[in-house]
Amino acid sequence: MKPIAIISFLLLACIEVFSHADSASKYNISFKKGNKNDTLRRSKDKEVLWSIEIMASDNKGDSIKNNINTIELSVDENKSTLPSDQYDIISNLNGKKLEELSSSNPVRVVIKKESDAFNQIKSLKLVLKIKIKKPKGSNGVAVDDDPKNNQGELKEIELTVMPAKEPFVTTYKYLGYLGTNFDLVEGKPKVKNLFFATNIFIPEKKHWGFSLGLYGNRSFTRTDTSREVSFQSRIARLNDTTIVRSFDSASQVTNRVSDNIGAYFMPLIPLKFLGDEGPLEVYYAPQFEFIWRKTTLENSYLDNKTVRTDTSRNTYPANTALPLITPLNTKIEFNVYDAYFGLLGLLFRYENQDISVRLSSSVGLNLDYVPIGSLSQTNYPSGVSPVYPTYDKQVRWFFFARLWITEPTTGLTLGAEVSNYFGYRDVHGTKVSRAQPYYNVTLSKAFDLKNLATVVKPLSSR
Repeated sequence: MKPIAIISFLLLACIEVFSHADSASKYNISFKKGNKNDTLRRSKDKEVLWSIEIMASDNKGDSIKNNINTIELSVDENKSTLPSDQYDIISNLNGKKLEELSSSNPVRVVIKKESDAFNQIKSLKLVLKIKIKKPKGSNGVAVDDDPKNNQGELKEIELTVMPAKEPFVTTYKYLGYLGTNFDLVEGKPKVKNLFFATNIFIPEKKHWGFSLGLYGNRSFTRTDTSREVSFQSRIARLNDTTIVRSFDSASQVTNRVSDNIGAYFMPLIPLKFLGDEGPLEVYYAPQFEFIWRKTTLENSYLDNKTVRTDTSRNTYPANTALPLITPLNTKIEFNVYDAYFGLLGLLFRYENQDISVRLSSSVGLNLDYVPIGSLSQTNYPSGVSPVYPTYDKQVRWFFFARLWITEPTTGLTLGAEVSNYFGYRDVHGTKVSRAQPYYNVTLSKAFDLKNLATVVKPLSSR
């Protein structure tokens, strides 16, 4: 046989041998399919058992015997959040040769009962991994086998361990809120007035979803004017024929408080160009909202001081009590109706098992209806016909922002809203700003709408 033919034959033989040896070194060790992610709830009274199976095949070849590979079932400490003293793993697999594995090998994990020493308040994770070890090297430490040799599909499994007590909020899609507003008009937070809301949030990842809600809250606008206003404050008798008129100046402060009933609808269109999906999702969210504002307007005067006095002839009859003309605090009530069409809107949504944050904002047109002339009135004296107010309509640009932060374990929710208007309008030849900010801050407790009956029952029994 020629030398070239001999060399070719030997090369082919070596390739065949190594190919056979490489094929024979493959094996299939995997968690049973269908158990990639599992969930269980802890108990305060007893331990909870979780069972899984490790399947083995192609683990009887000669090369497996010769390499003495062994299996190791380990916990991924980087991904697991369940403390090691809160569970026990019952298994005799660690250190077993692959050829000694059965086709199905049970593993049991015991989750210890909750105790006062460890009161779990949120879901925790336990991640188990299958590793295949080669025989110990010269340093006496076993090393991981090449992961490519294990043909198993499921080599990692995740268990979510929920607290024994079910969280107050289990889903962020159908929520009700009941709480209070913070009264900020006086310059310091003050718990005051009932706040309520409902929200249905249906996100659709493929095409579009929607968010709609109904709420009742209180918003505030405080206007401080540094302009001094002058007025006749009082009349005093100097003698029988002369009186003294005093004129004061003061700073006028206007407080505007609105009790609002509102309803809104927002289509949700996911913005895919922002990259891969993650905890943070962004939607194009135009805003369509209607608000009935029962408004109270109060004027008060600060730092009154007399700036001048005048004398005049006394025309009052003897023994007449002279009037006190100093302006007192005034208070009027009226209804305002606002319709918002925010075609430029965004909604940012960040939600996981620990927190829900939703921030929406929009810019668009507002239709504002304010009564002019007589104010809204419901009680009229006998024989007096009711007078219905006439409404003035304004069309103006607006900005609106709303923030909701919910902690699911307790259901505590912090909410805030702010809105304002742009542009100017002409009032008798004078350019007047349309700016009229509304803001409110609320603290409430969120609950699943399916539990509405249990929430309302304590209120109805008062």
